[in-house]
Amino acid sequence: MRDYRFFSQARGIEIIYDADYTPLYDQLGSIIGAVCILHETTERHRMEHLSRLETVAQLTGGVAHDFNNLLTVAMGSLEMILRESERPHIASLAETALRSINRGAQLTQQLLAFARRQALRPVSADLNALLTEIEVLIRRAVGETIDVVINRALDLPRCEVDPAQFEAAVMNLVINARDAAPGGGRLSLTTRKVEMAQIPAGIDLRSPGYVRLTVEDNGEGMRPEVAARAVEPFYTTKGIGKGSGLGLSMVYGFAQQSGGGLHIESELGTGTCVILYLPTASSTAEDTPQDRTAIDLQRGAGSILVVEDDAEVREVSIEILRDLGYRTLVARNGQEALEALQGPDRIDLLFTDLVMPGGMSGIELARQAQAIRPGLRVLLATGYSALEKPATDQFPIISKPFRSAELSFAIARLIRRTP
Repeated sequence: MRDYRFFSQARGIEIIYDADYTPLYDQLGSIIGAVCILHETTERHRMEHLSRLETVAQLTGGVAHDFNNLLTVAMGSLEMILRESERPHIASLAETALRSINRGAQLTQQLLAFARRQALRPVSADLNALLTEIEVLIRRAVGETIDVVINRALDLPRCEVDPAQFEAAVMNLVINARDAAPGGGRLSLTTRKVEMAQIPAGIDLRSPGYVRLTVEDNGEGMRPEVAARAVEPFYTTKGIGKGSGLGLSMVYGFAQQSGGGLHIESELGTGTCVILYLPTASSTAEDTPQDRTAIDLQRGAGSILVVEDDAEVREVSIEILRDLGYRTLVARNGQEALEALQGPDRIDLLFTDLVMPGGMSGIELARQAQAIRPGLRVLLATGYSALEKPATDQFPIISKPFRSAELSFAIARLIRRTP
């Protein structure tokens, strides 16, 4: 028994059959032919593929979470060394290390995007306008040997999407297209409103309306077995040092977490077409752009209860807070935190990790803390966010690894706010 694969133009997907051959004998017992029975197994293969992807997603999400804790420790320690050092050589080394940590943080964001555990900040956005903002970057990334054409649909509906993650996804697709055409070629990006009937059957989408972004190149293309694994993290056909294998996996995870989907069509020697589906925005979607401005270190005063199970992250967080001027109380888990909250010490803010051992999450702790001390400010920290949107909106979240300035701004904004 073996698989046979055919691309169905009518259905717009690859159809897979299992072929079972049975010999056909004549009256003398000689084989004169065979009977072939085909069983369509397209859906079974699709479910097996999705199951493998989900397993890998859980693994990569956990790895990224732990790695972000390590980066938090390294980043916080280096920033304190940088502030205290009076030797230019040491400061230069610390700055170099911080740049490497930032690159590591970007890699973990790609892992979290594939695992659908990064914290998105969706707003109502015009994809045409977002493409215009990064058009210069796109043309610079592909170089002069590739002709770039951007086709923007008129009257395109707005999408509910995280602009920064969308732009990162587009740049990943553009760079993949560039690498697939080392001798030059053509790259087209096209936006269009689509109806459910126009979406391939293999993509599970449930929103009433979608916008489609198509990124198409005439490069080398992919064999079917390569295209089938293209969104798996770390899977790459590029040489050593030429690709992390996280580009398409990041785009896939971003599409899934945004309520959309991803479809890949590729033919060896002809080119590749990657189609990103994103849901249209509701009439009540927020239309406020993200604040991407740099923030300065903001010192303050007050008492903060730090709840963190990782000893090194806890130690660095305490040092950062004390350096900012805050007094700290410490707890290793939710139970110790509740005991501190029931004590006599003044606590202006609860700064707690989101995921902790012992059966109590940061959100549960925050709710019980506010029941004990009504009006208590809460700031959650996480290496990844797998929260439903209402829970995320209830308490502010800072993502690991965080810069000291970012943490100082988040805390100052909470503590200085009047009830």
